[in-house]
Amino acid sequence: MKFEKASRKSHYYDEDRIVIGDNYFMVMDGATPLLKTGIKPSEASWFVSFIKSHLAKNQENILEKLDKISLLAYQKFLQLSQNSNPQYFPSAGLAWIEINGDIVDAYTIGDCEIAIKYKNDNVKRIIDYRLPKLDAYALECLKAKAKENNKSIKESLEDIKDILLNNRMLMNKEQGYPVFTISNEPNFQYNHLKIELSKIKEIYIYSDGITQAFDELKIYSSCEDLFSHEVNITELIRQIVNVANSDPELNRYPRFKKNDDISIIKITF
Repeated sequence: MKFEKASRKSHYYDEDRIVIGDNYFMVMDGATPLLKTGIKPSEASWFVSFIKSHLAKNQENILEKLDKISLLAYQKFLQLSQNSNPQYFPSAGLAWIEINGDIVDAYTIGDCEIAIKYKNDNVKRIIDYRLPKLDAYALECLKAKAKENNKSIKESLEDIKDILLNNRMLMNKEQGYPVFTISNEPNFQYNHLKIELSKIKEIYIYSDGITQAFDELKIYSSCEDLFSHEVNITELIRQIVNVANSDPELNRYPRFKKNDDISIIKITF
């Protein structure tokens, strides 16, 4: 087994994190709340740093540990912000694998993903579609507002802030979407898939900065199309950044920001 990792931040700070353990690999993508507390450099960056700092290299029982991290982060957040309103809480998508003997356990929550490439070259995308579905609805509203007001997509972002806020308030609710966040009563719903190690050729773990390649920027037609190729992860990031930078007003490829943080791990067996 060998692994590679690559990342690119879209600001002077990063809201993604990569964690490499003795028998696990994890990617995190923090989401800053739409209502700010003033935590620097951002609530999301603070949160993913907090998570990473509390995961040991030889970490066992990751699910159990994440519950403890959520509670500790909740207590620390109240100290830093003096604010217990959930509208101000940061959240994070997580995706990770644990290698347990001849079994790989794959977990996701939020909008981080895992792609399993089997030895027969079939690709399986592990994702919870509830959050992307809400984002897709918000994006359609954004495009409609831009057309109605004869403005660019970028100029129209403020016009759908209420929709984005409403979507954010659906986190971990029955009609909403599961995501990792701070909580005094942690109880999260994760995707979980067990795969026989002997059947796997490659595993890709990545944030939604990578999904732009097939969802928004249309460099590839689908997740399966992307990972059916031999993927150079550094070159893939370069492609994504170049296409995103070619569309600063977001009109050719409608999306919520020009550039997103990008993180990916490639594991080859």
